[in-house]
Order: sequence, then C-alpha cells, then structure tokens
Amino acid sequence: MDQGSAGAWLPDRLATAQADGCLRVVLHSMVMQYLAADERQDVVAALQSAGAHADDRHPLAVIGLEWTPVRDAVHLTMTHWPDGRTWQLAECDPYGAWIRWRA
Repeated sequence: MDQGSAGAWLPDRLATAQADGCLRVVLHSMVMQYLAADERQDVVAALQSAGAHADDRHPLAVIGLEWTPVRDAVHLTMTHWPDGRTWQLAECDPYGAWIRWRA
C-alpha cells in the first residue's frame, strides 16, 4: 500500500512499463469528490495523457464509481483507450444498497 497525493502518485504509476497485450486498469471509487480542484485536474490530466499514449498492444481502461458533478446520482463508468470511448455501466446507490445495470 502506498500513501501520498493521487495527483503525484498516479502519473508515476502510469509511467511504469506496461507489458505487450496487457490491459492496464485504473479503478477509482468515491475519491474524486475529496480531491482539491488542482489535484483532481492533475489526476484527469494523467489519465488523459496515458490514454493518448495507449494503443492496441498497451490498452488502458479507467473504471470509476463516482457522483455526477451535480451530485444527483452515482454512476459506474468505464473509459477505454486507445479509442477513448466512455460507457455508463450502471447507476448505483452511494452506499452499495442497489445497482441498476444499463443494457
């Protein structure tokens, strides 16, 4: 387990070598709301940069369980690179009581 700033830790982790044919996955759950705006921007920038460098032999997926920006729902999403597409997989109770999967 590591301790530190997500904005500094994540770019370092994403810079490590990725084996050919392996999917790198970043998973975050209910963390973005607790980050200061500048750190949140650093995390987003690191993910976008890593996504821009992803290719078919070095793909990246980001799976997130987070509140929407207006805090009206919790969404489970996945963004996959190299194409950069984002899917909303489900809407969820913030405490895990239920999940509504999307078709």
